[in-house]
Amino acid sequence: SLYRIMWDGHNDAADWKEEDFHEAYLCLKSLAIEDKVLVLIDGLDELGNFTAKDVVNASQASSNPHQEVDIRTVCAGILTQKIFPGARVLATGRTTNLINKQLLEGKALLYDLVPLTEADRDVMVEKMQEDFNDRRRVQQELQRISTKSNKIFFKTPLLLKNIIQLVIEMKVDVNNLKCPSEVYLMLAMKNLDFQKDEITNFLELDPPEDQDFLKMCMMICQQKIQDSEKGGNINTIEGIQRYVKEKGFCVEK
Repeated sequence: SLYRIMWDGHNDAADWKEEDFHEAYLCLKSLAIEDKVLVLIDGLDELGNFTAKDVVNASQASSNPHQEVDIRTVCAGILTQKIFPGARVLATGRTTNLINKQLLEGKALLYDLVPLTEADRDVMVEKMQEDFNDRRRVQQELQRISTKSNKIFFKTPLLLKNIIQLVIEMKVDVNNLKCPSEVYLMLAMKNLDFQKDEITNFLELDPPEDQDFLKMCMMICQQKIQDSEKGGNINTIEGIQRYVKEKGFCVEK
């Protein structure tokens, strides 16, 4: 229902009864009308294309909050003021310009995030590293690895935070970054959990040999990305196909 989806995943609402959700929804609606509610929506582009039907469904749900709705309908209703009329809304996404034109008749104010500066980078390091000496080491390392070819990785909060974390842990070499995929690969390799579909116990991981196979595959992908400037298709991994007993066909680099 509409009033339940507003609290989806909120720990405090785990033991609420139906009437508790309804009362909370009515309170939020009253506060919104009084201009006392701010709604933050992150990643509008991840919800798919908004249509006029979404707005109609949201309007119906606003009149009947017991009605079952999905998150896209709720967001469409909040954006168009069908749900929580009077609330201030701050939404992010890659397609905000299109949504503003198609759904909001161009009435929303659009803003672009400016790239982070070196001063912003230092502030983020300070927030992530408390020890002064360690902080200085991280800043020096960032200065060392920052080049014209990889400066784009230091301009957005998400990638910069991840790179700083990699430098702090000193687990990988970030000196030769080539593209965002390589950063994501490094982070994935650092945070891997190994589990097969047939394993139902979340504390039970795959055997070490299977973990090694996956790590090697990801390292091959990383090497392919780093060598991409030499030419060839980045989606093709060169090697010799061999048959390995009990494993089937494998590629030998």
